[in-house]
Amino acid sequence: MSTINLFLGIGGTGSKSVENFIHICASGLGPSNVWLGMVDQDSANGNVAKTKATLDHYIELRSDLKTKGKNYLSEETGFLRTDIKYTKNNYCWCPLEGSSPSLYELFSYDLMNEKLQDIADVLYDPQNEFQLPLDEGFRARPSIGAAAMLSKIQQNDPFWQDVFDAIDSAKSGNKVKIFLSSSIFGGTGAAGFPSIARLIRRVAEQEGLSENIEIGGCLMLPYFSFPKPPEDEQSIVGFSDSFVEQSKGALDYYHRIFEIEEKNIFNQLYIMGWDPLIPLDYFEKGGNKQINPPLLPELYSSLAAAKFFNNENSEKGIYHIASNNAGEINWSDIPEINGDEKFVKKQLAQTIRFALAGKEIYIPSLIDNWTKIKNEAWFKKNFQKKGLSVKNQEEHKDTLNLLNSFCDSYLKWIADMILFSEFEGLNQNLINADLFANKNNDQGTTNISVDDKLSDYKIKQFSNIIVGEKATDLSKIFYNLNDFTNKSGASGLGVFVEQLYKASDLKGIK
Repeated sequence: MSTINLFLGIGGTGSKSVENFIHICASGLGPSNVWLGMVDQDSANGNVAKTKATLDHYIELRSDLKTKGKNYLSEETGFLRTDIKYTKNNYCWCPLEGSSPSLYELFSYDLMNEKLQDIADVLYDPQNEFQLPLDEGFRARPSIGAAAMLSKIQQNDPFWQDVFDAIDSAKSGNKVKIFLSSSIFGGTGAAGFPSIARLIRRVAEQEGLSENIEIGGCLMLPYFSFPKPPEDEQSIVGFSDSFVEQSKGALDYYHRIFEIEEKNIFNQLYIMGWDPLIPLDYFEKGGNKQINPPLLPELYSSLAAAKFFNNENSEKGIYHIASNNAGEINWSDIPEINGDEKFVKKQLAQTIRFALAGKEIYIPSLIDNWTKIKNEAWFKKNFQKKGLSVKNQEEHKDTLNLLNSFCDSYLKWIADMILFSEFEGLNQNLINADLFANKNNDQGTTNISVDDKLSDYKIKQFSNIIVGEKATDLSKIFYNLNDFTNKSGASGLGVFVEQLYKASDLKGIK
């Protein structure tokens, strides 16, 4: 029997956790398979769209490099290891569809009798909450989100059909592992996390499938702050100043549910917070302009999911982790996902070096003109001797462009995560992202850009990208591309991709 894995990102933080998870799957840290989905009332949110683009990019590239008999990347290579799927027409479930829904419309307030209207007026502010347009999310008001969400989950919805089909597959003996990720200080996430978890567990119990279904989750406590919104928007959005206070109330509620009333909802629950909060220097209330950068705490969330999926039997418990030194993050503070020592560091480092070496040197040459490089030893070894010649260039151009842009987006993810997370209250000793990216401050807003072309100084510093690790340099990668024997079963373009990935290990090919 097989294991079916599902990852649900709930709310804005949840969608960012999904994006981070896609990147760690590219790094060889994910499970063999996973179904990804997002839940967000603000379905036009910029982070949702960005995650969807990353997801499509990953799936298309993996499809191009996992075709046996053509371009095939063997199973022994960690790069793009995870087979990711999602519901094409409904990758993000929006609880309330419509142009500008509100609780007033959802509850048909005008049709309520007077007593019910009085109760509604006590529970929700008649002006600021009951009439609040919900097309851009629940604005850090989980009470509104819970009411809206529970009323709209339908088993016949294409999004939820996949979830309930997975649960149903446990009847055949399959193990089903479902992981939820959200913040505790927002609206959609704080509302959806307990509601969805309880629903899934109750369905499993009703079907007598609890032993075959494991639920894991990561709750993100406050980990970032942002400036106060404009005065005319202060009544309809959440304040980062109130995140901690909101979280205290939510934690009391979650404690009552998960520790007292319904102890068996989660097999594993991870709690993640950050002190001091990482300051972001801009504010957007929602919509397509809200594209918050990836931050280090979200890496922990995605690694929690990877640990949950990669371990066959999930030991029950609530998990936390602390830094060894206040105000500092080192590789020793990054949790492992299996029994292999320094596995997370190795895989992230290898993929960073692969992406940078590929983007900087090899892939642009392959996109340009194979005639110019046909006499290069690495081209003869990885292409000509594997049945690919100059005449095959055109048929591989789209895949090479996909690979090049994926390398660029991977490096952008790393650079954003590292450089946006660095501030006066936190030093990171993980990755020297400034060796391939730049942090700019234009008109008071921070921007991160990946170098189009490395300077001579940065090329010489290639071996120092991973902090505390004197790794092989670009010349050793070049040497290894010229000196190898392919016994893995890789074919076509997969031979070159696999060899470059192996050569990008911290110490080169073993």
